[in-house]
Amino acid sequence: MEIVKGEFGKVGAKCHLHYLEKGRAYILEDEMLDYEEGKKIQSHISGQGLDIILETIFDSFQDTTQISMNWKGTSKSLLARIILKLMRGKITKQAESELITFKNLVETNGVIFPNKK
Repeated sequence: MEIVKGEFGKVGAKCHLHYLEKGRAYILEDEMLDYEEGKKIQSHISGQGLDIILETIFDSFQDTTQISMNWKGTSKSLLARIILKLMRGKITKQAESELITFKNLVETNGVIFPNKK
């Protein structure tokens, strides 16, 4: 993640999300639209023909937090729209895997992550 405008965690901030998938690099832009600390994050993700609104909701119960992700979006490309529909399950599993990794990092390191060298 590379911050290109504004301050991380603030409404209006823009970041470039750098991905590498199967040897192919690509960049998406993420603009924070709404933020309620500990409750929700809403952002607009675009690039590679995608146009997505992603809302992440945090519901805390005693010592646990449930994280829900809702996204609505489309692609400018008909082929990409078809592929997105066909890959819905895979995308969901990948998001769940990333959330589990995030959960494990937070439970291991708290909110301050060690520097990666």
